[in-house]
Amino acid sequence: MINSPSKGNEGLMDNFGKLARRLSVILVLTGAMAPISGANAASPETQGSSSETPNQEITCYATGGKTPEDAATEAFAKRAGSAVEKVRADYSVVVVSGPEGAFRKVVAKMVKKAAPKAVEVPVAVPAKPSAEEFKCFASGGKTPEQAAREQYAKDKGLPIEKVESDYSVEIVSQPKGAFRETVARMVKKEIVKPIVLAEIPTPEAISIAEKLAHDSRGLRYPISESDYKAGKEIEIAVNMFANETRISKKWILENYDFRVEGVRQTNGLLQFMVTNKKEEAARIAAEAAKKAAEKAIEKPVAPIVDSRTPAQRKVLVALLSGRPMITNAPAKTKEKAREIAIDHFIKTTGISRSEVETVGSPKYILEIVYHPNKKLLASYTVKENGLGDRGTSAALPKVDNSVTPQLVKSKLDEGVLKNMLRRTETARSKCYSDQLNGNPNLKGKIVVKIEVGIHGQVTQVEFTEDTMKNEAVKSCLERLFKGYKFPVEIDEPQEVAFPLVFAPSSL
Repeated sequence: MINSPSKGNEGLMDNFGKLARRLSVILVLTGAMAPISGANAASPETQGSSSETPNQEITCYATGGKTPEDAATEAFAKRAGSAVEKVRADYSVVVVSGPEGAFRKVVAKMVKKAAPKAVEVPVAVPAKPSAEEFKCFASGGKTPEQAAREQYAKDKGLPIEKVESDYSVEIVSQPKGAFRETVARMVKKEIVKPIVLAEIPTPEAISIAEKLAHDSRGLRYPISESDYKAGKEIEIAVNMFANETRISKKWILENYDFRVEGVRQTNGLLQFMVTNKKEEAARIAAEAAKKAAEKAIEKPVAPIVDSRTPAQRKVLVALLSGRPMITNAPAKTKEKAREIAIDHFIKTTGISRSEVETVGSPKYILEIVYHPNKKLLASYTVKENGLGDRGTSAALPKVDNSVTPQLVKSKLDEGVLKNMLRRTETARSKCYSDQLNGNPNLKGKIVVKIEVGIHGQVTQVEFTEDTMKNEAVKSCLERLFKGYKFPVEIDEPQEVAFPLVFAPSSL
């Protein structure tokens, strides 16, 4: 039976469709045509705005000691054909499940981050050079370069001004013959392309910057001979560092230093080192303190010779035990009575006047009984200021409580600091007494400055004044205060300074 024309066409199309489907299956099976999936699928960087998805799940394996986040980041970067650093900067990793099994299978979700606030800043990025050779004629008094620019502008239909600004001329062969035939090459100059630089860098961008700054091998970037001769090494280094991190040059220069190590003439590579300013300042300060400590030589202190008589020592012991000294000395005023009491105490005990009359923290304190009606000093008693164990030379150190703790910032309550001083008194005494046993004349004043973190922990200890000059005592105090935790929660770290006075309590 002969088919009608319309039915014949339908049969022909049906057979053609079946043949096409079989052919596509064969091509897929043989690898001639791969399905669009996996690594061949459009990556987040290459997809258009209509197909880009902010969240994408990925399956990977956290082997070789990798964390699930690192394994997911590397797998996603490989699949997308992108750098690992860029993936870390652009995506956050949310682990959905895993690691599971012997191969530590992980299912993670890659979440696209919001773009940081940024500004358009021009950074010099070398463009791919293009060069073309052609013939021209340097007649009519024209230079070879001028003739080449005019001929190129004419051939390309470009204004001569654009050719002069965008192209450089390389003369391949000098003018020859009557028509001064010349062969020239036009090379497109490097152009400036704008890239997005963040005014406030993201943590991921700072992480990339720190990784580059801590590269002990240094960084290498190409530099042209003209820029090298013009002394633009630092400028090129900063531009390239900004291009790598996507951080503004202003922020980079505020936080990093750049040092040129040299330029390799063979391949035109600029080599330089980047250092974190704060870390470098801390390192220099630590080295200076270490050298100062090594150079500091403690001068031997001459032993104190006790010239008091046995009778004077006996009187002092009696007074310090609480026994009053009866005088009935005439005195017109209370101030005069105090002067008489001090003179009498010095004469009968052999104690120096400085130990009684020191302003703020005298070693001995006199309490007088004065009769204003009879105008006489009836008696006085003596106690030792900060009295410790008089039986040994390793007595408790005196703490200078006459100086109010200096609160550098106002959010830390003064009572909290005084409580800390009371609770650490015994430990501070031991720091001092351990060294006093080997040096009976050891004494001095140390001003301590500490930084208290937001959860009450002591994050930093400094000594702003030190007349004792004993590193062992300071090291012990530093360990003591760093191990202390204040029972506070504050909005921001606070600094506080306080003085400590150490002196042996011996007769």
